[in-house]
Amino acid sequence: MIVLEANYSKKLGLPGYSSHQYSLTVRKEVSDISQVEKERVIFWTWRGNEVTANVSLLQRYITRKRRLLQDRDVCREAFPTGTN
Repeated sequence: MIVLEANYSKKLGLPGYSSHQYSLTVRKEVSDISQVEKERVIFWTWRGNEVTANVSLLQRYITRKRRLLQDRDVCREAFPTGTN
C-alpha cells in the first residue's frame, strides 16, 4: 500500500483586518504506483477550485462588511446623537 499525503495552505492578509489562513491536508492510500499521478491531478484540480471559491467568498464578505461600516460612519456623521 502506498500512502499519499498532500498539503495546501493559503494565507490572506487584508488591510485593517487580521490574517486569515486556510490549510488542508489530504491522505489517500493507493495500491499501485501507477495511480499516484492520477490522484495528484485530482487533488490539485480540486484544491484549486475549492480554495479559489472560498478565498473569493471571504473577500466578498470582507468587502461587504467594510462597506457597511463605512455607511454606518457616514450616518453617524450626518445624524449625530447626544449633545456636544
